[in-house]
Amino acid sequence: MSDPDPRDRLAELVATCGDTLPPDLGCALIAADEQGLSADHADATLAALDALGERLHLPARCSPYEAIARLNHFLFTDQGFTGDIETFDDPQNSYLDCVLTRRRGLPILLSVLYISLARRKGFAIDGVGFPGHFLVSPAGVEPRFFVDPFHSGQVLPEEGMRRELVSTVGDLASPRQIDGFLKPTPPRLILVRVMKNLQLSHVRRSAYGRALQAIDRLLILGPEFHDERRRRGLLLDWLERTDEAIAAYEDYLTHVPDAPDADRVRASIHRLRTELT
Repeated sequence: MSDPDPRDRLAELVATCGDTLPPDLGCALIAADEQGLSADHADATLAALDALGERLHLPARCSPYEAIARLNHFLFTDQGFTGDIETFDDPQNSYLDCVLTRRRGLPILLSVLYISLARRKGFAIDGVGFPGHFLVSPAGVEPRFFVDPFHSGQVLPEEGMRRELVSTVGDLASPRQIDGFLKPTPPRLILVRVMKNLQLSHVRRSAYGRALQAIDRLLILGPEFHDERRRRGLLLDWLERTDEAIAAYEDYLTHVPDAPDADRVRASIHRLRTELT
């Protein structure tokens, strides 16, 4: 019997759980697939998370504020986890197993770690996809506040985050838009953001084959992200996999026949077909 395929497991996870899939398992499967490892490696990553969680003490009835203080001290003082500022774009910063080993990673992976350890202790933490940065927030706590795992668990009040959002997205942003940026991010969309980070990291390194694999996983996580179908065609075009590029572009047009760039995509298909003759 061949080793279980992490991409197949990921597809099963999405089909079974939808938006509520466990982000730690999803990230572990992504890391295994990225590194050419089996799904068993993802299970080993979860076992390492379990072992780490056993060392974290959260009293059963502690307040959210005490829980955050204990989580911060455990992760960032005792265990030495930190944001990787020096090699931020390193793909290893997006691999959960490597984050556990190296004790550093991207904001979103450190947030997944934070969420997962808290959940193991019965404490609910939401991920929040702040523009350009990823944060966490204790679920259902008022007044609301945010925690930045990339910067050693810095605690950020909601009002300050709203002011920063206005300066980030512009004064014309409506209160409803600002509220949207501060809403909890569903776990499936956390994984989508992880995959988009990896895709960009691979493209910057001209590792187009690996970027293509990232898009294939993205389409497992979110078949509604049709722009990724166009990007898939573009990467296949760059890789000179002409027949596959044509098929990918046609797949994009099938899903979005009235796309604003439809004429440009059709021109690319015509060029590729000409190259084949």
